[in-house]
Amino acid sequence: MAPRTRSCSRRRSRWISWIARRITISTRTSDHTLVEFCATIPSSLKLRSVTKKYLLKQVARDLVPEGVLNHRKQGFASPMAAWLRGDLREYLCDTLSPRRLAVHGLFDEEGVRTLIDAHMSRRESHDRQLFALVMFQNWYERFM
Repeated sequence: MAPRTRSCSRRRSRWISWIARRITISTRTSDHTLVEFCATIPSSLKLRSVTKKYLLKQVARDLVPEGVLNHRKQGFASPMAAWLRGDLREYLCDTLSPRRLAVHGLFDEEGVRTLIDAHMSRRESHDRQLFALVMFQNWYERFM
């Protein structure tokens, strides 16, 4: 096995081991007494064809205003675009600098610069792509 391949293999093994040690079980399902209690609740209370979360709403009826109980779901937009233009701008530019990208040579440095410039000038929003590139760069520097 070539030295580079052996080194990558070791790093990949360390990374997989690191991920495996950090997998946690959801606390809602790890409490066996809660699971056992939920198993005793009649299905008619758990499942109502029209009303979602029927039992939870019945329990909270006297504690939570009606408007909150029956409020429609709405999405949550991440402020990542603003963060990358503001507080994280220096971090973004440093992490995706040509010097650091050249280490692995996987990305076109000029293309990344174009994405950053378009995002910063608000011509286009590339927050998802830039965040993914930052995360990849950090992962690569740590594990490869």
